[in-house]
Amino acid sequence: MILIHSCLLADLPQIKQLFDMGVIEVLCLNLGVEDVCLFEYIIEALENLFFYGEILKTSEKLIENPYAKSFEELGGLQFLSEKMNFFPEKLCLKIENLYEKYF
Repeated sequence: MILIHSCLLADLPQIKQLFDMGVIEVLCLNLGVEDVCLFEYIIEALENLFFYGEILKTSEKLIENPYAKSFEELGGLQFLSEKMNFFPEKLCLKIENLYEKYF
């Protein structure tokens, strides 16, 4: 929960540190949580990470958002797409928004 909260409040330098510490792996490992509120916080944390990934992509002239790419490589996108039917509509909309913005 502390890592999730940190992702929600962090700025770009802190996000870089969290990424280097493996925060995306931790978030991916927790995607299977059954607590809807906790799952929503994970999605919001990912959204913040991806947002800063876009800033990093632009500022460092990268081809891809490094945080979104890492999430995809770790199977996060596949997990979300396989489980979409089990989420409340509110969360499905947030997940669809992530897809549209970052993938």
